[in-house]
Amino acid sequence: MFTFKRNVCLFAIALLSYTIQAQTPCSGGSAAGYPCNGIDLMSFTSLSVMGASAANDIWGWTSPNTGNEYVLLGLDNGTAFFNITNAANPTYLGKLPTYTVNSSWRDIKVFNNHAFIVSEASGHGMQIFNLLQLDGQTSAQTWSNTAYFDGSRVGVTFGSAHNIVINEESGYAYIVGAGQCSGGLYAIDINNPVNPDFVGCFSNDGYTHDAQCINYIGPDPQHQGKEICLNSNENTLTIVDVSDKSDMTQLSITGYSGSSYTHQGWITEDHEYYLMNDELDESSFGHNTRTYIWDVRDLDNPVFLGYYEANVGAIDHNLYIRGNLAYCSNYRSGLRVLDITNIASGNLTEHAYFDTYPSSNSASFSGTWSNYPYFASGVIAVSGIDEGLFLLKLTAPTCDDGIQNGDEEDVDCGGSCPACPPDPTCDDGIQNGDEEGIDCGGSSCVACPCNDIEITVTINFDNYPEETSWSITDANSATVDSGGLYVGQPDGSTVTEEVCLTEGCYVFTINDAFGDGICCNYGNGSYSVADANGNILASGAEFISSESTQFCVSSSPAWQTCDPIIDLGATTLSTDTIHAQNELISTGTVPAQTNVSLKAGQTIELGKGFNADANANTEIIIEDCVPD
Repeated sequence: MFTFKRNVCLFAIALLSYTIQAQTPCSGGSAAGYPCNGIDLMSFTSLSVMGASAANDIWGWTSPNTGNEYVLLGLDNGTAFFNITNAANPTYLGKLPTYTVNSSWRDIKVFNNHAFIVSEASGHGMQIFNLLQLDGQTSAQTWSNTAYFDGSRVGVTFGSAHNIVINEESGYAYIVGAGQCSGGLYAIDINNPVNPDFVGCFSNDGYTHDAQCINYIGPDPQHQGKEICLNSNENTLTIVDVSDKSDMTQLSITGYSGSSYTHQGWITEDHEYYLMNDELDESSFGHNTRTYIWDVRDLDNPVFLGYYEANVGAIDHNLYIRGNLAYCSNYRSGLRVLDITNIASGNLTEHAYFDTYPSSNSASFSGTWSNYPYFASGVIAVSGIDEGLFLLKLTAPTCDDGIQNGDEEDVDCGGSCPACPPDPTCDDGIQNGDEEGIDCGGSSCVACPCNDIEITVTINFDNYPEETSWSITDANSATVDSGGLYVGQPDGSTVTEEVCLTEGCYVFTINDAFGDGICCNYGNGSYSVADANGNILASGAEFISSESTQFCVSSSPAWQTCDPIIDLGATTLSTDTIHAQNELISTGTVPAQTNVSLKAGQTIELGKGFNADANANTEIIIEDCVPD
């Protein structure tokens, strides 16, 4: 969803995407005309600089000799190289032309300082390029292969291929979507990069569109230490043990609800969960972008946990995981970064985004193809199919704003901020970690019981939940609770927050970052604050940037109607019994649970304000009462 929302001239923005090259921070929901949240534009280089008509896959490499960072960008007519060590001013170093003819499909991976490149171009085979040649270069040139392999010398020629997968720990590459092995895994030993060797096939489940191959470190004891490939096989997640290249073994083949074309996926760093994209489900079924979530702790029996659905309808294409973030290239909605901290419960949230295709978020095959998020500098390289190379970076966090942003690992801690406190132990009788009480509250323990006064804050969002926040402050203007911004919350949804307060007066403030309230031009939002009896303490909907309401809460019990047991009649009350007007009853001669009724019919509780003058001739009735 666009954060800015007023009469944008999309044509002008589209033109900007071909001219903007300078570093531009994301501010007010935009960076040089590109909608964004939490991601800055470092630079942009158009396809015209590379002499190409279209881009596709992208990968990265860091020189072990210089520490320089390089981007390898697939083009319709070859592979481009960039030195991006200065991401605000990258250097184009030329390209390696396609081996045969042009193609919209090209895929690149890296091992041992060499790039391995395949394409669906007819007869293309695998180009091998020594990346160390790039160190010290400052200008563009036309490059040549360092080596070449297509399997012909061993009689297993594969020619064209859709993808290449490399396990950098084992030194094996896997060609997929080729004419050999029924389109399945075509295994190549690349431990000697310039002298690769075909070593085996896996074809039991037919065509593999993409895969990830790993040395498994997950919790499944049967397969720890083995080499495993997780394959996207058009309509299934197919997991294969490839440890023995002469006898690769299928462990499981699992379909899922809502499949249309299983495209690609990536496993979490602990090898316990797997995220998958489906390239045709959005256009086939008309729903918004879905990212599918799997529990793969048992490789023989993976469990489909459901999906995360975005608030836009773009097609998802390639995704990669780094730490607790998933970097998703979703065609027309650009780079979408998801927080996967709660992946075990099947819950993902949007952390940040940069929309490389501002004119539309529809389910069409244009926009961004892929991304590479693994540079030590934090630069994220993104390929735009019809645009070129975007270099992006997560916005540096603000470590005291109460929001998890930038590279923070939790709210205002981790990453560039101070280290996060250790996770609490919720049964040790000590308040530690982020607990709000002993063994309760915070991010890990059960909620603390409210021993004071509980109120409920309810917010019905408009179509821009990410603009809404609220706070409750006490009489000293100190914040006692707050919420928002609600990035990733569905449009028009509702959140309910329980707040525990002590007796006193407070101010509830609701904010809208854009400055148009939460009703009624962009959805019919509203808010309310209510006590435990359902009494509304604050409410509203239409405001500008913020609205504040003062309210008070009391812990006094509600009293039953009581029958009089003592009638003192007309009595002159002395100042020993009653203070001046609106003071407190001071006598201790009546029961603790007692009402005092005035002749005029006013009833007050013992110890509360008594609206009577000293020495007044007043009839009182003392009643024996109990609270409701």
